[in-house]
Amino acid sequence: MTVERTGAVSADLGADVESMVVAAFRDVLGDGEPVDAGSDFFDLGGNSILGARLVARLRQVLEVKVTIRDLFRARTAGVLAGAVRQRMAARGQGRDADGQGRGAAAGPRHRTAEV
Repeated sequence: MTVERTGAVSADLGADVESMVVAAFRDVLGDGEPVDAGSDFFDLGGNSILGARLVARLRQVLEVKVTIRDLFRARTAGVLAGAVRQRMAARGQGRDADGQGRGAAAGPRHRTAEV
């Protein structure tokens, strides 16, 4: 997978992200069960501790914000990969993880109190 510094993602992102999520499921869960796009993380023996490891691995490999909440909402490798692709596309369009714009029109993120 190729991710440019500008946030633009290569055309082959879809298959790459899914295969990377499947590989991360395998790495975190071990070699016990076969894993594919339809595999449910928790049905394969995943738990919150392993979920935290999975999220950390995906953040490192894909360089995108993935949360434990994402995993609980998108329990299968394929659905989680779809959520990650959406997040990457939003980042490429100058949006944050919640789809909100980050430009000047969006206003300041943090306000400081005047003394």
